[in-house]
Amino acid sequence: MPRYEDYRIIRKLPGGAQSRTYLVELKSTRQQFIMKKIDYLEDVDRAKADLEVELLRQLDSDFTVHLVCIVETDVDLCMILEYCVRGDFRNLIEEFQQLPQSEKLIRGWEYTAQITRALNHLHSHNVMHCDLKPANILVNQDGSIRLGDFGLSREMNEDYYKTIAGTKVYMATEVHLLKRMNFHSDIFSLGVIIFQLLTGHHPFESDSEEAMIDNIKKNKMVQVPDWDENHRPTTKMILCHDTVLMYLRLSEDQQQSIKEKINALNERDVIIEERNRLQRDNEIALTERDGERQEKERAQVERDQEKRRADLAVSEQDRIQVELNRANIEKDRLQIELNRANIEKDGFQVELNRANTEKDQEKKRAEKAIKQKEKAIAEKDKEKRNADLAISEKDRIQVELNRANTEKERLQVELNRANVEKDRLQVELDRERQEKERAQSEKDREKQRANSAEELTAMFQQQIETTHSEVTRLTNENQQLKADLSRKETVLSTPKAQLKQTPVPSPKPKQSLIQITSSPQPITVNLQVPTGMSGHKEQNIFKHDNTWAKCTITSDPIISDGIVYYETVFENHGGFNFALGIADSTVVFQPNKRPYDDGNKEKTVGYYSNGQRIGAEVDMSSSPRKLTFFVNDYEQQYYVINIPQAIRFWSFIFAPNSSFRVTRFERRSSSSAHGGLGSLGFEWGKDWSKIE
Repeated sequence: MPRYEDYRIIRKLPGGAQSRTYLVELKSTRQQFIMKKIDYLEDVDRAKADLEVELLRQLDSDFTVHLVCIVETDVDLCMILEYCVRGDFRNLIEEFQQLPQSEKLIRGWEYTAQITRALNHLHSHNVMHCDLKPANILVNQDGSIRLGDFGLSREMNEDYYKTIAGTKVYMATEVHLLKRMNFHSDIFSLGVIIFQLLTGHHPFESDSEEAMIDNIKKNKMVQVPDWDENHRPTTKMILCHDTVLMYLRLSEDQQQSIKEKINALNERDVIIEERNRLQRDNEIALTERDGERQEKERAQVERDQEKRRADLAVSEQDRIQVELNRANIEKDRLQIELNRANIEKDGFQVELNRANTEKDQEKKRAEKAIKQKEKAIAEKDKEKRNADLAISEKDRIQVELNRANTEKERLQVELNRANVEKDRLQVELDRERQEKERAQSEKDREKQRANSAEELTAMFQQQIETTHSEVTRLTNENQQLKADLSRKETVLSTPKAQLKQTPVPSPKPKQSLIQITSSPQPITVNLQVPTGMSGHKEQNIFKHDNTWAKCTITSDPIISDGIVYYETVFENHGGFNFALGIADSTVVFQPNKRPYDDGNKEKTVGYYSNGQRIGAEVDMSSSPRKLTFFVNDYEQQYYVINIPQAIRFWSFIFAPNSSFRVTRFERRSSSSAHGGLGSLGFEWGKDWSKIE
């Protein structure tokens, strides 16, 4: 009877809300298993757990996770399940994306066939899986598939729908809309999983689980017909497909070969066990014969004692003679027994040697048979691979040719883009030079006006100092632009270099300080970090990891009305690119992408690599709608009008171990942007490079 103390917990595994799952080790054999703990104290919990155990035993097969045993504690029922060393199907989906196209075709059909066959096993026993998803599909070392967590088949209603733990993005449309489930619902989940296996993306992918479920309800997916559960095939119909049948036969041949190897090893173990049994029987027989001999000796001793008592009257001489004769007889008898024992020992040794010889011969024959079968299987696999390579070689050459043409076109586009970027930077450099000259002229005029009236000296002196700061900043920016232009020219000399595009010129700070006229209303910061992003968030802070990777992070909620101010402090950027801006609310940023990648150039605007504490104010109530940037609370010269009706704020960092912290996210009753001398507006979506 197994006990809880027989197992050692190695680590806790991710699990659902209804159970706790652990990787454990049997102390006596060091074999690893999965331990699933279920509440077992209340009557309703006991009934649910007993039903799940009954289902596992009823559906036990090569297609489902095996239940090894169960162990009860005071409050839990522990199910000991087999451990599938390659994890769940999520890991296999990631590995699948790295395969060449020819192997993807083979593996895709193979995994489709295996999962369908396992699901058909459940349906054949009138059981729905109810929660089919990659996390519940387990993979053994040999690549075979096991289904797990096929819970209870029950009537779907609103209350049960709300209690479903984990993700719901693999459930069918009728589950979300009608709150009901049938066998066709499992087929929907199967289709979503196979789609994700082949493409690496969920067919209803979005930036949140709620949005994905909404896409499932509205069937928002390219080239997929309206949902109709009655038009989905059954598992038996899928299993009748010619390609699926072919891979099932290959899988069965492999399993049959493995079973034959196991049977050969089992037969060898039976032979060895039989030889050991014969040896034990011989030892028992020898022990029994020794017991009989000892019994005879004891009886003889008793007879001798009786005889000695009868011969007490005989003379001492006769007694001595009798004892001498008896001793000689006993000596002869013992010698005979010794000789017999030696003969039996030699016979047993000969039998043991013969059994060991036969055992070695059987072992050699079994090993030879296994090697021959393995060689035949290897030759068969080699022939199959050669045939597949011959079929796919032509396709591979065509794919390589298409890829080469595509790469040529991409490099040409990148070269053209680099030339455009170079021209833009040159224009920007000329513009900065003009700004510097205009600032110098303004400085000279201010000095002349200061000499005309003594009472205005103090005020004009302050403006002159301000102009000095502006000149210094413009000089620094001029040097920075020259450095950027030099780097761009260096990048253009390398054909495969990645060319950077800056969607918006870096605005220059003005001397208009923010004035908040009334108490703002704070907005809760909700940073949206997509899966795969190179970093993590801590409340209102996002920290980059120690790699070079582009991270564009948006903040919810979406802004569509009122006046909202958003401010971010950038740290540890090391002089590399960082930015803050807004994007159309429909934009979804992907990992390792800049804000204007993936066709988002016309849907975003930002303030790049200047200052450390950057703010952005959107006025959605003005006509036109307006965006203004602030650096260290100073309003900038350039602003943007006709921004989208609904936007999100975003922040961008690139350098390892850099970070940003959202310091303000608030609604205001009035705008802090007042414009001023030299202010210039740009219209959203227009080509700004043509504006002088």
